[in-house]
Amino acid sequence: MVPVPGVLGEMTSPGLGRVVPTAVRLQMKFGTVWAFVGWMLLAIELPLSLAMLRLSSLADVTEFRGALSRSDGRVTAVEATSAHEGRRGADSGTVYRVRFEWTGPDGRLRYGSSYVRGRRAQPGQTLPLEYPSDRPDTARLTGMRTGMIPLWVAVMVAALGLPGVAMVGLSLAAARRAIWLLAHGATASGEVLQRKPTMSHVNGRTVIRHEVQFTDALGRPQRIWVSTHRTERMETPEGLTVLYDPACPERAVVLGALPGPPRFSPRGQWETPCPGVAMAGLILPVLTIVATAIVGVVVGR
Repeated sequence: MVPVPGVLGEMTSPGLGRVVPTAVRLQMKFGTVWAFVGWMLLAIELPLSLAMLRLSSLADVTEFRGALSRSDGRVTAVEATSAHEGRRGADSGTVYRVRFEWTGPDGRLRYGSSYVRGRRAQPGQTLPLEYPSDRPDTARLTGMRTGMIPLWVAVMVAALGLPGVAMVGLSLAAARRAIWLLAHGATASGEVLQRKPTMSHVNGRTVIRHEVQFTDALGRPQRIWVSTHRTERMETPEGLTVLYDPACPERAVVLGALPGPPRFSPRGQWETPCPGVAMAGLILPVLTIVATAIVGVVVGR
């Protein structure tokens, strides 16, 4: 492999593996625009989706699929919730929580809650209920549901988070490829053949698709497309450095287009010019996980 002057120094063999520190790995995983937008969406949608699922009638699908037994329960309280179905403000559209008690097949007194649109029960009233034959602790009043929110509403809210999941998934896949190439990739000099503006913009700058050509170790010309809004990184006077997989040359990245971008130090390992920025990339993922955990503990208790 021919080293690229001034960039990778005297690295001579991609098979030996180069050191990719944690800061560089974090910057690859969380330092892209796609990762930032994806995690920002997940920070909003993931806790909201979990909250909706915890408040929904998911148990109607998961718990009441098999054989059901029936009994009677006595209504102990009827409470209006903050949920409405249909025209807001109309009493008939208010969702009510109906608390009840009943005696199970083992003679033990049990308590439960069901939800229904409109006030269809009164305290002291006796109503029929049903429960899974093998799980008498899970019961609902007949004709009512187990959650305040219909399941289809929770599913629709959860579906709104799919773009964030896709962005995070794609950014992590790209990061995994970049990290592998930083550690094991061969290097080559590349040149831009053409530029095509896209409809996307980042920080007021148009994202440009660059067609980059390089020659692999076997002398074969290879071409890849690289999209970035940091066009100055694709127009350096010393040329472009391409990292590619010798076994699959089309699996390649332009070093200058990576987050950072990382640089190869005299110590023989990659380093990021801004370690603090790399660590800051963890803020949104950590906030997302913490907020989701809090929602999981608090909502639906």
